[in-house]
Amino acid sequence: MKIKIKYTLVRILIMILAQLPVSVMDSQESQHKSSRQAAMDAFSKGDYEKALSEFEILLQVYSRDPLYKYYSGVCLVKMNRDHDRASDFLREALNGSLDIKSIPDDAWF
Repeated sequence: MKIKIKYTLVRILIMILAQLPVSVMDSQESQHKSSRQAAMDAFSKGDYEKALSEFEILLQVYSRDPLYKYYSGVCLVKMNRDHDRASDFLREALNGSLDIKSIPDDAWF
């Protein structure tokens, strides 16, 4: 009797383990990874809403990158939204550009 129960439990365990790799495991929503190219393409096409979204995702990873701050600020200016935040982005881009990367000269305007 003990042997039958043991074999039954082993078979159930094997069946469960065999189905795990086959089943789809979507327990978490996949996160959109932004690329610099996607952000720049959207910016150059004038899709500032999408570009801003892409640059903000990039800023989560590269928080000190002055170029991403610059373009985020320009997107906000072009969309005529949140001028204080745009100003902050551009100011931070100007201050950070001396140490890391250069940004376009129109950031001073």
